[in-house]
Amino acid sequence: MLDFGGGAGVHYKTAQRQLPDIRWAVVETPAMVRRAKKLSTDSLRFFEQIGEAADWLGDVDLVHSNGAIQYVPDPVETIRSLCAIAPRKLVWHRVPISDGEARREVQTSYLSDNGPGQVSSPTEKLVRYKRTWIPEQAFIEAHEGYRMVERSPDPGEHGTHQFRFVPS
Repeated sequence: MLDFGGGAGVHYKTAQRQLPDIRWAVVETPAMVRRAKKLSTDSLRFFEQIGEAADWLGDVDLVHSNGAIQYVPDPVETIRSLCAIAPRKLVWHRVPISDGEARREVQTSYLSDNGPGQVSSPTEKLVRYKRTWIPEQAFIEAHEGYRMVERSPDPGEHGTHQFRFVPS
């Protein structure tokens, strides 16, 4: 399992309860990888690069991403890179899709709203992220060699979609 944007592995913890022998590679930002590496085990590892994660896993059964692809500088190219490792399935959650051109915006939220755990500072901090609304056609076409088998509005975040792709 390759978890793109999987933070400190919270989805791994859930999956491992059902599949104790699962191997899980999280691809994250350099800062998150530095912090999360202390959580690494024989079955959970953290990587900055897609290729490094795929090499560690060997065959990739599943690429999973939940609300992350829109924060990379080039979402479409990143999707192509994930497809190039030839996973057996790609599952996307909370993907903002636009009807036309890519639309970029700055998302603002409180630090405490970004992930599990407690904020160590008593003062709340605002964080800002550049987010891309990905053109629908570009998103689908980036999955070369795959076909979409599921698409629906994502209940986890207003205006986003969830998708599932399998090899053509």
